Amino acid sequence: INAEYMGKVSEPALDLLEKYFISGTNSTKTQRERWAGDYPLTVLDEAIKRVAPRLEIDSARKLVDAYPKIQGFKGALDEFIRDIGLEVLRFEQIRNTHEDIFFSNPCTLR
Repeated sequence: INAEYMGKVSEPALDLLEKYFISGTNSTKTQRERWAGDYPLTVLDEAIKRVAPRLEIDSARKLVDAYPKIQGFKGALDEFIRDIGLEVLRFEQIRNTHEDIFFSNPCTLR
């Protein structure tokens, strides 16, 4: 979205966050305004690279392209994006190879 307008190479995490701002329903206007200037994009970038294969999607880019129409997991992804913004999920949890943060996070199973 932003990258297309600017004529630059896209950044999947930024593209996903922008799509979330449009179609996500689990954040407040205040949160979206704050996250527009201060969101842990590097954490989201790392997370979508790890989550995509768990959803049987070939790449982070394809996950972003499929959002928000991703079958069966849109709500879970919204919770995931929100939890990263609220800093409930950080690099430590995302890089933990002993825990499946997407499927074990109670918020994503609602």
